[in-house]
Amino acid sequence: MPNRNRKATKTEMERIRDTIRAAFPDLEPVFGGRGGTVAPRARTIHFRLRDARGQYRSNVVWLMPDELSTLTPEDIHRRVNASNG
Repeated sequence: MPNRNRKATKTEMERIRDTIRAAFPDLEPVFGGRGGTVAPRARTIHFRLRDARGQYRSNVVWLMPDELSTLTPEDIHRRVNASNG
């Protein structure tokens, strides 16, 4: 199906969590569900950053499953800053 991405593997999700934590050690990544109607494509992954008090510190950041294994903490930093404007 042309408008559907592959699912991210468990290993990829663990790696991207570690990468996000390396980029923002004081914040916790909170991943969203299936994406809903605003997702660019089905099976797109998105997250926000939350502090220890439960306040969100970023807008939604979208990731494609194919890029999860190659993103670095610097890439995550750039994407969060771009999403925050």
